Amino acid sequence: SKGKKGTVKLIFEDEQLSKILNEQGIRPGNKIMLKNNDDNVYNVETDKGKFSIDRKTASKIIIQN
Repeated sequence: SKGKKGTVKLIFEDEQLSKILNEQGIRPGNKIMLKNNDDNVYNVETDKGKFSIDRKTASKIIIQN
């Protein structure tokens, strides 16, 4: 599966989820790698480690190369 690597530009989400994502290193200005694992699960690599997020969450993260 092809990964998307880039800088997080924007996150469309509520404060609670933004806080969780922020702790995982998913925040505007950070470089991340987003890989589609299967239809509903995405693997994310950040400077904080590797995490899994669901499709709904992944769709709210805008990445810029």
